[in-house]
Amino acid sequence: MEVKEKLITNVKLRLEAFGYDTRRYETADFDLIAVKRRESSSTLPALLMKVLGNIDALTERQAGVLHKLSGALSYLACVVGLRSRCGRLEEGVIYFRFGIPSFTPNTLERVVEGRTSVIRFRGGLFMSIDPERLKKARMRAGLSQSQLARLVGVSKKNVYEHEKRIKPARVEVVKRMEAILGERITIGQVSPRPLVNYGAPRLDRDVRFVDENLKRLGFSTLPLASRLLELLASYEVNVFTSIASRREAEMKAEEIAKFTDQTGEKTLLVTESKLGEKYGVPSLTFEEISKLSTAKELLELLSS
Repeated sequence: MEVKEKLITNVKLRLEAFGYDTRRYETADFDLIAVKRRESSSTLPALLMKVLGNIDALTERQAGVLHKLSGALSYLACVVGLRSRCGRLEEGVIYFRFGIPSFTPNTLERVVEGRTSVIRFRGGLFMSIDPERLKKARMRAGLSQSQLARLVGVSKKNVYEHEKRIKPARVEVVKRMEAILGERITIGQVSPRPLVNYGAPRLDRDVRFVDENLKRLGFSTLPLASRLLELLASYEVNVFTSIASRREAEMKAEEIAKFTDQTGEKTLLVTESKLGEKYGVPSLTFEEISKLSTAKELLELLSS
C-alpha cells in the first residue's frame, strides 16, 4: 500500500506541474481526478485515473466504472502503473486493459502534452495515423497513393484506408512513411477503446429503490456500479447520485463534496437518516425521495 501511495503522489505532482488541479479520492473506484486550469498548455482538459503498481490488477468492474464515469464527464479515463504480469511497462507505449489506456508516469507526461505514443496490441507495436495529415503530406510531397505505397512497401489499398479513417499501423511502417514524407503523420491524442461490453451491474436493494424513484420522477438512469457514485440520473442535466447507509454517509459526503467542487457537476446523496449541512452536499433520505412528485422538484432542491 505504501508503494501505491508513493506512486499516487508521484503522479499527482507531475500533473500539478502541468497545470492541473489534481485531487485524491480515498473511497472511489478511481484514485485521482485532474482538471486542467486555464493557464495550462496541456491538450487534455481532464483525466479520471486509477493508479496501480501492476496494471493487471484492474478489474473488469473497475474498468466499467471508469468507462461510464469518463463518458458522463467527458474526461479521459486511464490507468497509470509500472508493470504488468509480463514485466515492467515500456516507456512511450500505451497498453490497454479492458479498453482503458494504461501507461507509465513518464508516458503520462507525453499523453498530456499531446505527443504521440506507441500503442501495444496483440501482434506488435502500433501508432495511429491521422488521415488528414497523411493526405496533405503525401500531396505536398507530390506523390500518388500508388507511389507512396511502393516506396513504403505496402499496398495502395493500405494507403487509401489510412487516408479514409483513423487506423493503427505498425511502428516500422509509420516511421518509413514519415521518413519519406519528411513530416509527422501520427495522432497524439489518446482515448479509450469503445470495444468492451461490461453488461448491466447488479443493484442492491437500496440502489434499486433510489433507481426506481428517480425513474418515477422522470429521470433516465444509468447504473455506474461505483463505490462512491452508484447512479447517473439525467433530466435536462446530469445528477451523480450516491446511496449511503448511516455508517457510510459522512465518509461519502466528504468525497462527494470534493467531487462536486472539482468537477462542477450536480450531485445527490441519498441516506437512511438526515445528514448535517456541514458538508455542503445536497442530500435526501429514502423517505424524502419517495415523496417527491417530479424531476423538476428534485432539481429545484439541488439548486437551492
